[in-house]
Amino acid sequence: MIKIGTRASHLARTQALLVEKKLNDLGIETKIVIITTEGDKNLNKNFSEIGSQGIFVKELEQSLLKQDIHIAVHSAKDLPIQIDKKLQIGAYLKREDPADILLSYHEINENVLKSKKLTIGTSSIRRSKWISHFYPHIIVEGLRGNVPTRIKALENIDVIILAKAGLNRLDKSPLSDKPNIDFNKFHMHRLDPNQFVSAPGQGAIAIECLKASKDILDSLDRINHKETQTCIDHERIMLGHLSGGCNVPLGVYVKMINQNNSFEMHIAHALNNKFIKKTFQYNKINQVEEKILQELKS
Repeated sequence: MIKIGTRASHLARTQALLVEKKLNDLGIETKIVIITTEGDKNLNKNFSEIGSQGIFVKELEQSLLKQDIHIAVHSAKDLPIQIDKKLQIGAYLKREDPADILLSYHEINENVLKSKKLTIGTSSIRRSKWISHFYPHIIVEGLRGNVPTRIKALENIDVIILAKAGLNRLDKSPLSDKPNIDFNKFHMHRLDPNQFVSAPGQGAIAIECLKASKDILDSLDRINHKETQTCIDHERIMLGHLSGGCNVPLGVYVKMINQNNSFEMHIAHALNNKFIKKTFQYNKINQVEEKILQELKS
């Protein structure tokens, strides 16, 4: 039996169920184990107050190291730059839509965003910086919490920003206690990740395990989506180079553009309050790393 560690939120449990189904389809017995993380305990504080690196991951990794669980299911964007040397990412499920999406009770589109002085809620420094760059007249207010909590905030603010992948998964979730949210009553506007560049790993589910667990790794290899893995590996390479994290405004989105292993990278950052956005096409990441870094710093 494989014990699957996950956070308690509806989205986290939904993602764990997706992993569980993949394993069950292989004939592997599983059990889901709920673990509370530091990020879950401090939902009323901004990342700037409690730090960001690994706050949704640390306790899951500790449970892996103690072998209380065999695998841990994460949103890939929550993973810190470096993980414990005894652990590794054993698989990624196929990436969902990596875009950010705006939700509002009122009509929301590019014309509205460019012409109206709205208030938008988010705790993400990346999203805040991108909003300030593309729509400098818009007011950004800090907002944390799970999806239902953030949706409730629309009673007091005009717009919230969420990950499209999370909404898609919650909408299709088989959980009996999932939040009763009628997404049809909201106006939505998808922000193109080629421009409003998403966080590294956004939209993907990562599965972590012990390096020494060969049987577990063999099982995870059978459910791994290799294109997603390669793209996120490239994103995390740049994340490491640019010292990214929830406290650093950085977006990296990589996609395969044909079946010959050619890639397109969209990368943006706002270090020193200067917004820089670049696009690169390449075949091998190690052949363009230095070029990318030089152009971003020029």
